[in-house]
Amino acid sequence: MKQNKEIQDRISALRGFMTQNGISAFIVPSTDPHSGEYVPEHWESRRWVSGFSGSAGTVVITTDKAGLWTDSRYFIQAEEQLQGTGFEMMKEDGPEAVNLIDWVVENMSINSTLGIDGTTFSISVAKQIEEAVAKKGIKLITDFCPFDKIYPDRPSRPLNKIFVHDEQIVGETVDSKTRRILEKVNEEGGEAIILSALDDIAWATNLRTANDIFFSPMFVSYLYLDKNRRILFVDSEKLTPAVEEHLQKYNFEVMPYESVYNFISTLSAETRLLIDPDKTSRSMFDNI
Repeated sequence: MKQNKEIQDRISALRGFMTQNGISAFIVPSTDPHSGEYVPEHWESRRWVSGFSGSAGTVVITTDKAGLWTDSRYFIQAEEQLQGTGFEMMKEDGPEAVNLIDWVVENMSINSTLGIDGTTFSISVAKQIEEAVAKKGIKLITDFCPFDKIYPDRPSRPLNKIFVHDEQIVGETVDSKTRRILEKVNEEGGEAIILSALDDIAWATNLRTANDIFFSPMFVSYLYLDKNRRILFVDSEKLTPAVEEHLQKYNFEVMPYESVYNFISTLSAETRLLIDPDKTSRSMFDNI
């Protein structure tokens, strides 16, 4: 079998970084901080480290093993793309399915450490992993972020321009949508909400973009809403004069994308903040 040295070198670089940080195993999902299945190139770390280009898949790398889990849509493709890489394909569904979390537990020793990048795991998924590994005395680290160190030509976050989606076509104003969102937040006992899912944010703001994610009109951002403030966390390079006018019209503040965690720290401890555990990242939860 022909060896894929490029992928093998990437695995070696990751294992070296894991060793430096006391990490025995590392999980790399296909998602981004917004729980998307289709993600900007900046967050395609699973594809970079494995060579597998399917939209759904999860990688686990230990000190001596490397596996990629994917579903039956991609079995043939994964077998072909993983040849010579050092990765073994694991079936996520069907009669030969291998449970990823069970495999991780079985292949780690007591008192070892499992690492994840908490920005790319939802609260719900991270909790499942944490509870499962804790039964064997395995510690979960949620802030292990190696790719900025080992991925030298990693694409930057997308900075494509946003545009206003004509409200005559939409049929509802941002004011109306915001009011309806906060009514539901109040019904759930909350007084504020942070939206992480990009489709939710695009809908709520009546804004769109092209090419942040291929074949998708959604743009990378976070949105905070309460009765007094509307804050869009987005890279300023993405804003056009028309979009700035739209945001001013609806009384939005604009803050840098990466400042969302700092903003959270300014909220009162009594703030009843609503988040979706299936869409909000573990890192966001840790900061809250």
